[in-house]
Amino acid sequence: MKNAGAEFQLNGQVLDRRMLAWDMTLSFSHNSNKLVTLGKDPKTGVGIPPIINTTTRQLEGYPINGYWQRPYTWSDANSDGIITPNEVTVQSTGGPLNDGFEFIGYSQPRDEVSIVNGFDLFSRKLRVSALVDYKGGANLQNNEEGFLCQQSTSCPETSSLHPELWRQARAIAARDKSPVTQWDYFEKLQFWRFRELTATLTVPDKWASKVIRAQGATLTFGARNLHIWTKWTAADPEQNYSQQDTQATLLTAGPPKYYTVRLNLRY
Repeated sequence: MKNAGAEFQLNGQVLDRRMLAWDMTLSFSHNSNKLVTLGKDPKTGVGIPPIINTTTRQLEGYPINGYWQRPYTWSDANSDGIITPNEVTVQSTGGPLNDGFEFIGYSQPRDEVSIVNGFDLFSRKLRVSALVDYKGGANLQNNEEGFLCQQSTSCPETSSLHPELWRQARAIAARDKSPVTQWDYFEKLQFWRFRELTATLTVPDKWASKVIRAQGATLTFGARNLHIWTKWTAADPEQNYSQQDTQATLLTAGPPKYYTVRLNLRY
């Protein structure tokens, strides 16, 4: 295996006043990996063949657990707004192993970014912090739509009113062709998420001692997973039911949005 990457972090105090302060932390990482060799069988001296699974392959010169499928082409030849099986062509030969399969992309995010902004207000009595993060540089199988459309002719890709042509084409390629393929159900894994917002109020010591008989107190409000910006067409690009090395989706919920309130007392 060859693994290489880079990490970068920048911290800065943007503004520092008695009534208002602003600090920021920017983190970025990029990673690439490649299977250099699978080695040789110690008994025969013959090179170990590629490891081929349903959606992933271990192939020399390509990333570990990379996604592979047969590509296809399509066209609305008669311009009637309906894609039929004869208007879809799935590749059956070609590719590194001449079985029609081509490399789609990484199965794990290669690029990650996080941006944290912190604000101190009212002479440091109130601290507000916001975290936004990004993940990209990979693909993810939209198994929700793919499974439903492969198993049923009433899939939303083809049974809804005026479905987009590319959606019709990927459903037909996954269900009505021989060989079938889920090439376009491996969508780009790319999103920004408003991950966390917190606000911490430091209670004045005299109030803490009089009201709750403590030497000090802080009250914290938190909210997580507030919003996501993505072109992912299923429920959530972080949905996952798998305990293995690759993410798996099938009618699975993403991270929930939730709120917390916490009171810390110091005695």
